[in-house]
Amino acid sequence: MREGLIMATDTNIMLILFVAVCVGLGVLSVIFGGENPVKNFLALFDEDSEDGDEKPVYQRVGRAKTSESVVEMAVLVQKHDDRLRTIKNDGSEEFTDEYFELVFVTSKNKKRTIKCSKEVYYIIPFNRQGSLTYRKNTLVKFKCSDGTYYNSPEVKTESDRR
Repeated sequence: MREGLIMATDTNIMLILFVAVCVGLGVLSVIFGGENPVKNFLALFDEDSEDGDEKPVYQRVGRAKTSESVVEMAVLVQKHDDRLRTIKNDGSEEFTDEYFELVFVTSKNKKRTIKCSKEVYYIIPFNRQGSLTYRKNTLVKFKCSDGTYYNSPEVKTESDRR
């Protein structure tokens, strides 16, 4: 009869150790796992986000909204274009679906790929550090030592305005 009690006690001890190990692993995964799991855990209890679709407040604070203009110091390092060239039977060429991109490297060494107009694509200079302003990955303006380049069909620079 005593053996039954001892086994029951051993089973209880094993069960307590198992639960303690599981809790310990859970705490370690919360502390050291992923992208700030403590904040993710606290976001479960956030009263501001009643819908599951909203992001927690701490994720929205650090980043500018996509509709606002973003200004960064950057250097133009690459230009990309994508065009569909159609050659007609009379020998004339026509370009359709033209798409132009500029690749900048920011002062924090991050690459930004920004859409732009055809006119800006051809005149904006390489390897000039300047102030890059963009909205929703579309160029607004790039101001460097050579002038200011605006993203519009009629491209203006400060040197043209004088």
